[in-house]
Amino acid sequence: MADIQHFPSAQMPRFSMLWRMFLGVQELGLKPLPTRRNLAFFDRLFDAYYLGEADGICLTDADCKSVLLWGDGLQPPAIETNLGRIATGWGVFVHPQARGQGLSVALRQAGYPLLKERGFDCVIGTAHVGNEAGLKSALASGLEHFGNEVIYRL
Repeated sequence: MADIQHFPSAQMPRFSMLWRMFLGVQELGLKPLPTRRNLAFFDRLFDAYYLGEADGICLTDADCKSVLLWGDGLQPPAIETNLGRIATGWGVFVHPQARGQGLSVALRQAGYPLLKERGFDCVIGTAHVGNEAGLKSALASGLEHFGNEVIYRL
């Protein structure tokens, strides 16, 4: 099993590099672009989790070749739901050279109890159509099918 830990705040440049790669390779579904504005948002979210300004977790492996970012946004949710407190699964990314080692499953499994300790009731993320590896990894780590997203392009 991989040695999973909180992403060290001193490794912020490494987080930014991995997240930029994550945004750059998203090819399916809703694609947050690797723009300066988006990267600044995620860097700010990373900082907010460490400073306690937002509730969430940022995890990595011992070699900082993977990243998981889950939790609140920078503003409170607009509605309450029957699911309780929902963490946003912003993403899980493993550097291409470190894939196939079970890091994404290990990240998720380490993240569940940490979110529970923070008072979250569930985490919701998206495995987009065509990302079979991401879906397989998500299901292997205990996530379950929740629904179907649909879109009408105007």
